[in-house]
Order: sequence, then structure tokens, then C-alpha cells
Amino acid sequence: MAHTVAASVDRYRESAARRARGTMLFVLGLSVVAGALMIAFPPGWQAVLLCAAIAFVVATWYRPVLGVACILFLSLLFEQYDFAQFTPITRTVPFFDNASQFTGLKGFEATPLEMLLVVLTLVVLAHALLKRRPIQGNPLAGPIVVFDAALVVWLLYGIISGGQLTVAFWELRGLAYLSLLALLLPQVLVTRRDVRLLVWTAIVGVGIKAAQGVWNYFVILRGNMSGVRSVTGHEDALA
Repeated sequence: MAHTVAASVDRYRESAARRARGTMLFVLGLSVVAGALMIAFPPGWQAVLLCAAIAFVVATWYRPVLGVACILFLSLLFEQYDFAQFTPITRTVPFFDNASQFTGLKGFEATPLEMLLVVLTLVVLAHALLKRRPIQGNPLAGPIVVFDAALVVWLLYGIISGGQLTVAFWELRGLAYLSLLALLLPQVLVTRRDVRLLVWTAIVGVGIKAAQGVWNYFVILRGNMSGVRSVTGHEDALA
């Protein structure tokens, strides 16, 4: 019995050491790429975004729920649309806008939010292929497939009927996020600790938006709501 336990402990330590070495090599590779890019281009907001992207990838690889928490927090923090006569700092970050607007890459019709979701999806799939985190059963998988199939059918119907493809894709994006997260979350939320992390992330995010609303009303608007419909974004009411 003792021999079996000792063997299990040794296998666990060997597996943990192998994962640690893999993570270190991964971080080292990304650091080399980041360093090369910073040498080639003067440091600026691009360098900040690159470092943030590297941190997101590493954190998500180490613990996928951290990637979900990051996406949740950023989605709560930044606004997608203008909502007042003034522009809060959280509206100046194009988290929901096409990356082509600030990267100069024409035809790159993806938002920073979508890029983070793609990274999260790839990490979950990579963990499954490497047998680090097996794919868990999902009772919603069937309904989600039917739902997505209906979206595709009505998208094709709309296009055939003369609808605009770009507008259709923008309308479907939110529903696509919902479907993707409904499939990914059961693979990411494993323990109560994971659930607790997301709950506290949501509480902190909503708390910041509430404080921002108070600041906007008393400091920016000085208590005068004339001609202003709201002091925070429309979606904040849903949060």
C-alpha cells in the first residue's frame, strides 16, 4: 500500500515538474518574441498590449478560469457604445471594436474580445489534447447545437432576402459568444474556488461601474442630468 502511494506521489511530482518546465519554456519563447518586437518597434501602446496579451495567454494556460475571469472583468469594465455627452475613460478603450481600426490590418474583422475568446478556446482544446484536463460532459451541448443551427439557417435566409452580411454578423456576435461560453465554462469551472473567483470578479466589476456612475453624476455632471439619459452604459443596468 505504501509503495503504491509513493509511486503515485512520484508520478504526480514528475507530471507537475514537466508542466512547470513546459510553462517556463512557453513564457521564455513569448518573452523572446516580445523583446524582438520591442527592439524592432519603439515601445508604445503596442508594447503594452503585447505584454498584456502574453500575460493573458500564460495565465489562461496555467489556469483557464483566469482567462474567463479576465474576459468577464474587461467586458464589465469597458463600454461598447457612447451613452452621454461626455466620454469616460472606459469608453476610450476599443475592446468591442474591430481590431482593424487600430492595427491598420485591413480586413481583420475581429475585436479584442473575440481574440481573447479564441485564445481561451484554443487553450481548452490544447489541455484536452494533452490530457491535462479531459473534456467534461455538457447537458446543454445538444440544445446549443440546435440553437446555432437555427442561427445559421436564419442568417442564410436573411442574406438571401437582401440583408446586409456585415450587419447580420454584428447582430449574431453576442449570441455566438453565449453559445461558445456555454460550451467552454463546464470545461473551465472545476472547483468551488473557480466559481468563487468568477463571482468576486463580477462583484468587483459591477462595483467599479457603480462607483463610476456616482462619480459621473456628482463630479462630471454636478448633479445636472439635463440632456443626459444615463450616467453609465446601457448594458450596466443588466449587470
